[in-house]
Amino acid sequence: MKPISILFALVIAVMALTFIFERSHADPRMPNVTLPTAAATPRPMSLTLQKIVSAQLRINRYFHGSVVPKLKTCWNSLQGKGNIAMKYTYSRTANEKWAVQQVSVKNSSLPTVVQSAALRCMKGAVAGTSFSIERDDGTEDAFVLNWNWPIPLPPNAEQITARMFNNDGGGAGSKGGCDGEGAIAGCAHCMEDNFCELVCVGANECEAKGIVGRVGQRRATKCIERGKCVSGGPFGSAGSLSISKAFFSIGLDRDDTAELSAFPALFSSN
Repeated sequence: MKPISILFALVIAVMALTFIFERSHADPRMPNVTLPTAAATPRPMSLTLQKIVSAQLRINRYFHGSVVPKLKTCWNSLQGKGNIAMKYTYSRTANEKWAVQQVSVKNSSLPTVVQSAALRCMKGAVAGTSFSIERDDGTEDAFVLNWNWPIPLPPNAEQITARMFNNDGGGAGSKGGCDGEGAIAGCAHCMEDNFCELVCVGANECEAKGIVGRVGQRRATKCIERGKCVSGGPFGSAGSLSISKAFFSIGLDRDDTAELSAFPALFSSN
């Protein structure tokens, strides 16, 4: 055997022995893990899929029980076909109810004239309605709903509604969003890193405080939520979606968040 070949074989043998020795003397407290290539997105505190679905079904029981019966005739007379997202603001009453105070259009795929007509229909249907305050609502004095409605209502609306309630929220929609029909997340929530994220169910406002660090390494020391908020639609819920889709609709960049000047790290469902 040539000297170079012998030297190469010895080097390989030494490397193999060194590897075996290091593996046998590794710290038993250190697990054999594979580090992720990117940091995982922090999950929301206290949010579970069950709570999200429960909140959405609560609101749909209110809509289908108190609003839809008065809405149908006017709604189905609207011209055009599409979707309209509306924002509803409720305030706490002395008799432990959330009473409607204001309704407005957030966005729509329909012409302005149809949006105006739809808003008139909805205002007439929700006038004088309310839903009960529950223990989880705490002492908040405002409750905001972001609800995405189809125009016209589907011809099999009753069957879809029954399926939604019977399946604990699982609808037939496959378009994503908070309800399987494309409803956009319009609520805010404090994450584990004290920054705010847009979610389907959370608070009306969220504020990250004490933001420090350089660009790319921003962190907040405290996060405050204000008001209650639920986003969804009348014929589905997060029960028909994956957990990740139910939690998140829009990812907010931490550095962009920290640079906001008009409302420092403040997000609301406006």
